[in-house]
Amino acid sequence: FTETSLFFFLAMLSSAIDLVAFSFILFSIYPRLFVVLIGYAGFGTFATTKIGKSLVNANFKQLQKEADFRYSLVRVRENAESVAFYQGEQQEFRAVKDRLDLAVENFGKVIRTQRNLEFFTTGYKYLIQVLPALVVAPLYFQGSIGLGVVSQSFSSFNHILNDLSIIINRFEQISRFSAGIDRLGEFM
Repeated sequence: FTETSLFFFLAMLSSAIDLVAFSFILFSIYPRLFVVLIGYAGFGTFATTKIGKSLVNANFKQLQKEADFRYSLVRVRENAESVAFYQGEQQEFRAVKDRLDLAVENFGKVIRTQRNLEFFTTGYKYLIQVLPALVVAPLYFQGSIGLGVVSQSFSSFNHILNDLSIIINRFEQISRFSAGIDRLGEFM
């Protein structure tokens, strides 16, 4: 918990510093590219949260179902003599199997949501390679800017977009962290 909290804090701090530094560079090179960048990052963040909003709840339920399954296993182990004496093996087997099935079923939901999220984020990351070129290329071919400025704008664009895309890039980790916090909150 502490390690993850510290990691997210440092990532946010680093992104904020990087964002300020490279925003001035990109805005001074070509303000239109900066506006496109803000719009693209906003769209990506919105789409990621829309696609992955069920992931927090699914991760929370997964933690709960795994805990229920572990509890049933411990219960059988602690009461093995009584179960055997009263011939309750089948009943206990069904209870454990039902809890395992619920955990596996929910894990399938987690995996499907992660797959959909991964499809989007992969496409989002690949479009980053083309987007600055589409915006800056006309200026280069008009002779308004040199090749060095194109390189600077690509570099600044990628830095800023990486900083603004922290939710997109770490959504699965954030959702697991949030589910763990919610689960801990239940005990209080």
